[in-house]
Amino acid sequence: MAFPVNLHINGGRRLLSGWLVQMSTIPMPLEHKQNPSIYIDILCRENRLKEALSILQRSVCVDCSSYGSLFVACGNLKALRETKQVHTHMIASGAQNAVDAYTESKLLTAYAKCGSLSDAILVFSNIPTKNFFSWNAMIRAFSCHGSLTDVLEFVSHMQRQGVLPDNYTFPCILKACGALEAVDYGQEIHGFIVRSGLQSDVFAGNALLGMYARCGRIGDARRVFDKMSVRDLVSWNSVIAGYAQNGYFDHALHLFRQMLLMGVKPNSITIASVLPACAYSGYLLQGKEIHSFIKISGIQTDTLMWNALITLYAKCGSLDEARHVFDTMLDTDVVSWNAMIAGYAQNGCFEESVKLFHRMEILGEKPNASTWNGMIAGCALKGQCSEALRIFREMRLRNEKPNSVTITSLLPACADTAALQHGKEIHCYITKSDLGSNVFVGTALIDMYAKCGSIENAYQIFDKFCHKNKNCVLWTAMMSGYAMHGRGEETLALFYQMKNAGIKPDYITFTAVLSACGHAGLADEGWLCFNSMSEDYYITPTVEHYACMVDLLGRAGHLNEAYTLIKTMPVKPDASVWGALLAASRIHHNVRLGEQAAGRLFELEPENTGNYVLLANIYAEASQWDNVRRLRKLMKERGVLKNPGCSWIAVKNSMHAFVVGDRSHPEIENNYSSVDNSAQ
Repeated sequence: MAFPVNLHINGGRRLLSGWLVQMSTIPMPLEHKQNPSIYIDILCRENRLKEALSILQRSVCVDCSSYGSLFVACGNLKALRETKQVHTHMIASGAQNAVDAYTESKLLTAYAKCGSLSDAILVFSNIPTKNFFSWNAMIRAFSCHGSLTDVLEFVSHMQRQGVLPDNYTFPCILKACGALEAVDYGQEIHGFIVRSGLQSDVFAGNALLGMYARCGRIGDARRVFDKMSVRDLVSWNSVIAGYAQNGYFDHALHLFRQMLLMGVKPNSITIASVLPACAYSGYLLQGKEIHSFIKISGIQTDTLMWNALITLYAKCGSLDEARHVFDTMLDTDVVSWNAMIAGYAQNGCFEESVKLFHRMEILGEKPNASTWNGMIAGCALKGQCSEALRIFREMRLRNEKPNSVTITSLLPACADTAALQHGKEIHCYITKSDLGSNVFVGTALIDMYAKCGSIENAYQIFDKFCHKNKNCVLWTAMMSGYAMHGRGEETLALFYQMKNAGIKPDYITFTAVLSACGHAGLADEGWLCFNSMSEDYYITPTVEHYACMVDLLGRAGHLNEAYTLIKTMPVKPDASVWGALLAASRIHHNVRLGEQAAGRLFELEPENTGNYVLLANIYAEASQWDNVRRLRKLMKERGVLKNPGCSWIAVKNSMHAFVVGDRSHPEIENNYSSVDNSAQ
């Protein structure tokens, strides 16, 4: 593209004339009258842009470096109008031909920071002799604007022109690779860095760490980190954050301790990465230790760190500590309010959550979509479907547009309470909104319909997405739906269709397939899928997969084979594994294996009444009444009580729960009266 110089000059002169009228006369110190460039540079360093522009207009001539200072100040202040004014002045004064490529690079950077990428491109195209500064500035401009594909294309163009990237270029390129998850291209750049002898450069190393972490290749990131001869705080923060963001919370905490032992002082960014690792692992004690470390170490605190502390305490159920941190913050933002509101909601304190929401509005902090989403997700987590829907409706009445996070938080609440009508209401909203093509929303809809018993509707949603989407989670949701409905043949057919489409299954996919095979009595097919996990996809079976296999073999009557599998498991069997064997022993009246499974379960979960009831039923069916009495005595000695039955019923968009023997419901007398009348 050619730069429209004439249009820019004429428009700039009109801007200058208006600007001069508005600009007050600012006196210049006597020592700077003979050399205004010095005064302009001082004003620009202090971001006093209007004063610097006034001096520029009243000066006969200024040094070319002053234009560079002005462009930097314009970029810092994101002042597009003023950037164009200075650019026009530089052209009109004839300085355009005198400035170097470094100053031109500052100009295009200013345009990029001001949001005008097109102007930055035009400036770059008109630089007669481009050097590293020019190319790197343009790459940073693309990167800042999120034009990450353009970054990679531009680097290729740069190399075709015979210009090779340097250590200042690599961070922008690798940032683009990380954002696009273009790990293959990132590895090519990694190889180029090594061949260029820049592997010891800390900037290039840190950029590689960030790229690998964002692509989920945390092992590669750690290998780069371990080989770095020079590390700075950014290096440590990158790997710690990478571990935390990829779910390796224990690794993040271990590296944080190693960092402290090596005498590297963390900053607020380090702490803000470590605290979520404690929060999502439930490590309250370690979180409190880090909180104490913050107090005694003199780390410069910021809002991001305090917000992470609120989230830590809220997720670990320590609401008093979370509220104390929130109340003592000097500077809260909307994220602080959201964290505290969501914390109350997630811990079942809905009234406190609503009170804080209203207080937020009174104090002038405008709730955003995340505020509403936090309240909805908290209600959904506690199975409060009606309350979640009420908040959803109020959100819409307040003209706050729900997003995909809202919907994917809300639909599981409908699924868990089998509230099909509520789920259909949300589906109607999705259809009318622009969320209908979102694959995550589609996956949540499939899960909701399947759990509410409407497997046909689930498949209709799946069929809409599967032809154009290769998302493993989408396919797994449909297979899980088929599995819970006992449709083993359909699950297997979908599994093979998924493989033929080139979609790689994950460990959750295999859990769904093995569960379906178990319910449908497909023992041979189940074995084939179980072996395929490690042989074809290099997925190590987890205890959950072994539980599915024990259930599959047990349902098929192969109890001894199931018991042998448990004995040869490479991981320690948990309650789900022994529970599957106990249930199979009940089906096939095997007292011996039932006793062995129940004995392990009594050790693992001594308060689970279901295990005692299952074993008692096995004894009863074998007419071993003495053992039944002995088991009931054991339950009494251990204080184990059988959970009372509970039923739910939806009436006029409200969900009501009724527990055996509980007469606390306000309409209980009318309900019993209606039941008696029906019985008559």
